[in-house]
Amino acid sequence: MNRLPTPGTDSGTWGDILNAYLSVSHASDGTLSSGVVGHAQLDSSTQTTIDSVASKYTKPGGGIPASDLTSAVQTSLGKADSSLQSSQLGAASGIATLNGSSQLASSQLPSSVGSRRLQRLQNYANRIHNHHI
Repeated sequence: MNRLPTPGTDSGTWGDILNAYLSVSHASDGTLSSGVVGHAQLDSSTQTTIDSVASKYTKPGGGIPASDLTSAVQTSLGKADSSLQSSQLGAASGIATLNGSSQLASSQLPSSVGSRRLQRLQNYANRIHNHHI
């Protein structure tokens, strides 16, 4: 059984006895070993605080429901949910994208835009572009 050294009787071995005693609850670096301090080792005030905090909130298995969030957080999440999503880029009924020349790809135009009309739109866009250069 580990014990504290006894003054005057453990001459020459007191350091070993003390180290053996401390190793019961301390790691070799001097920190407390895991599980050494439990609920029973805490004073009643600390136990009460821990018990009250532990009962404040338990996160549901399915995640935190929106009703548990502040209205500002709910509003922010709502904006994020309705923002542009990358899956909408270039998709049907989504958001058209531009090519490397900052032009709309003809593949993203509806079929109702015929090639003749498309050519007129391209010519018009080129005139506007050249006029501003």
